[in-house]
Amino acid sequence: MVKKLKKIISELKTKEEINRLTSEDVRTLFEESDNYEEFINNLYSFMTRDIGYKFYIHNKKDIITQGIIDAKCESSFDRKEKHIMNELNGLNDFSFGFLEELKTQYKVLSLYGLRVPRRQIDKFDYSKVIEEGYKNVQIIDDFWMNANLIATEELRSNAYFLTTVNMILNDYPKEYADFVFAYIKQIISYPDQDKFENRKQLNDYNVYQAKTLKKFYKIEKERSLK
Repeated sequence: MVKKLKKIISELKTKEEINRLTSEDVRTLFEESDNYEEFINNLYSFMTRDIGYKFYIHNKKDIITQGIIDAKCESSFDRKEKHIMNELNGLNDFSFGFLEELKTQYKVLSLYGLRVPRRQIDKFDYSKVIEEGYKNVQIIDDFWMNANLIATEELRSNAYFLTTVNMILNDYPKEYADFVFAYIKQIISYPDQDKFENRKQLNDYNVYQAKTLKKFYKIEKERSLK
């Protein structure tokens, strides 16, 4: 795996782990020091650069804080662990209902940030955006490393791949080789129209596709000037 792509895959892996996290999962996950370090480093990064993320994961706060305490045993907490625990423990000052409202706002704003058209917001599940994003970047990595074109075919006509592409454009705009970047554009530019159930579904894709390509062309120009 190319070093730059490793960051993208690692961060989406951690977000997917958090979405699915249970008390049993966290014990198993934190048993391996490398897994624990990856999780803590990524979560610290999320919480320092995205102040709303803690509200999105508020229902996981007890699982994560107890997991950190159990993993450290008698050892002292480092700076990143202290920051994570302080931020999560601070959520106890809010009611569950208020936290749920903030979580909903975070999901909607995140979808807007991924350029999902306003009229399509209700059609996207943010947890699936993360799940599909993790899967999609692994497919792109496989294409980069092994020239696996067959696997990328499932990305065509997939509206959730558009959310993944926008995630890349927002957070990792320069981390793909030029030929991979160009191939991503080719995938989203020429969808397989036979895969859409009806004309409205195709029209919705085209609206989101246009917004994505507009940003894509801007980033493409910036990359050419580097």
